[in-house]
Amino acid sequence: MSTSVNAGYSTGSAATASGLIRQLCEEDPQAWARFADLYAPMVYRWSRRANLQMAEARDLTVEVFRVVSTRLSTFTPTGVTGSFRAWLWGINRQVLRRHFERLQTELGDQADPTADVWRCNVPEMLRCDVPPDEEEVRKGLVFRTLRMIRDDFEETTWQAFWRTTIENQSATDVGRDLAMTATAVRLATYRVLCRMREEMME
Repeated sequence: MSTSVNAGYSTGSAATASGLIRQLCEEDPQAWARFADLYAPMVYRWSRRANLQMAEARDLTVEVFRVVSTRLSTFTPTGVTGSFRAWLWGINRQVLRRHFERLQTELGDQADPTADVWRCNVPEMLRCDVPPDEEEVRKGLVFRTLRMIRDDFEETTWQAFWRTTIENQSATDVGRDLAMTATAVRLATYRVLCRMREEMME
């Protein structure tokens, strides 16, 4: 896969991201379903990286989404790729800290593997402002987003995007195969990228 998947992102505006945020704040069920499909796997992955068991990770994912629902209106897009992921990681990190602090309070000085995890492994992860496994997390988010929006575009538009952005073919070559001008290929690609950026809230 080409790393050019970020190409064409720079013109996404704060207004488009705010549109999705507004839908979420208005408790639009479809918007929240899309949001969960995109971001629940990421939040769950972060909790598992903190050495939580599957059930604990699921519970913390629910808690993170609860906190997000109360704070979403405070998020302001910066125009920097990954800003929403960084914001979401900040919330996830707070929830994880509270979880392990609560465990320590409950366990006291008892020798317990979970307490050892908190003392030895988790603090380093929680001190970092950058989300863990950022590159893999980003790739997963991109492809979940692409699956979600695939049916919203005509086949030629999608092929123009996929072949230029994912397969890194030239607009000229793709246009020749699809009976499109190179300019039309670039415009089609731009449309898909803008929609992807909007869904990713970046």
